[in-house]
Order: sequence, then structure tokens, then C-alpha cells
Amino acid sequence: MNRIEQYLAIAADPDAAPLSGTHEHDGPLRSVLIHVAFADGIVGPPELALLERLVPGLDRTVLLDLVSSEAARPLDLDLLARTFPGTDERHQLLAFAAAMVWEDDALHPAEEGLMGRLQAALG
Repeated sequence: MNRIEQYLAIAADPDAAPLSGTHEHDGPLRSVLIHVAFADGIVGPPELALLERLVPGLDRTVLLDLVSSEAARPLDLDLLARTFPGTDERHQLLAFAAAMVWEDDALHPAEEGLMGRLQAALG
């Protein structure tokens, strides 16, 4: 199971164990998570709970600081394209981003726009 699949499995199952270990793709995947899930400017309980499972071991205040600092920077679409060059990886990344959009059961225009840019960048 690759790292994107691990993120997807945890996103799909609220009872799944938190993510373990570290991986070189964690930074870009967390960036996608934060930018897509919080594009509407709201850190809702379902999104925060998922973030806590995907970035375990951090105090909630530190986690919210991570969200604020990451969301203040633009999503690096070029980095994502370089990090995930394979078609399968890119499909999985788009599936992960889509799961993040629906984590709060609502589609915000900012999320829709970001998804469009992400899809265009990944082909």
C-alpha cells in the first residue's frame, strides 16, 4: 500500500488507527489535505478529527497552527506534479482530494475551484 492509499484508508474509516511513521510524501499530502479541506475557511469537527488521525501526536493548538501556516501559502501544484508523476498516483491523489472536499458533506465554491486547478495540474 502506497502512502496515498494509507491516507485514503484512514479518510474512509473514522475508526482506523492513526497514520504511523513518516514518509517523504507526507508534506505534499498534508498540504493537499489542508488546502482542500479548509478551502472554505472553516475547520469543522469532522475535518479536524481526520487531520488528527493523519497528523497524530500533535497538540490541537499546534495542529491548528499548522493548518493556518499551510493554508496561508498557495498549494504548490508543480511540486505535486513532480512528486506524483504516475497516472495511478495522480488518480489516487485526486480521489484523496475529493474525499477531503466531502469530509464536511458540503461543496464550497473555493473547494470546487481548487479541485479544478488540481485536476488541471495533474492532467
